[in-house]
Amino acid sequence: MSDPYLDGLKHYGDLESQVNNVVSGKNPNSIDFSKFLKNPLVYLGGIFLILVIILYSWSPEFLQDDKHYTKWGLLLGISSGVALIGTGLIWWFMLRPKSE
Repeated sequence: MSDPYLDGLKHYGDLESQVNNVVSGKNPNSIDFSKFLKNPLVYLGGIFLILVIILYSWSPEFLQDDKHYTKWGLLLGISSGVALIGTGLIWWFMLRPKSE
């Protein structure tokens, strides 16, 4: 048996966003992109993907072995490190809750 009260609590966030959309004059099921932009994982994935593409296409000398093949471990390691640092900085300066 399911408890209607607990079921309502589980879906409260969905209902709240639908009500907020209706109040602001939008479709109740419209996607709010500002929620995505507040999530640091979006920035982490974006920075990582952009760096992997740039480093792979540019492929500097230290990312290649003697046969001019890409060192994937080094490429992914550099991209991961820079993406983590960049996302941390974005979170610290832009997304962190401000104390009053």
